[in-house]
Amino acid sequence: MAAIRGMLAPHCSVLRNGQRVNVDAADLLPGDIVPVEAGDRVPADLRLIEARGLKTEEAILTGESVPTDRATAPVGQRTKSQQ
Repeated sequence: MAAIRGMLAPHCSVLRNGQRVNVDAADLLPGDIVPVEAGDRVPADLRLIEARGLKTEEAILTGESVPTDRATAPVGQRTKSQQ
């Protein structure tokens, strides 16, 4: 678990009350909107609400060397092509 925590971004930007603020990742709250851009490390387990052509590199977690396509649909609602 400590190794996974070490991969997370320690700080991030969030949108709160329409304002973009920088916070420690440990201070993220349910409902925070976290903008993520190319090359960013994800600060926590997030639910995607908008994405365009998003692929994630998960080799360190899964051993898979090919980037994984990501979609905004919850896991249980994805089509076969999105899984």
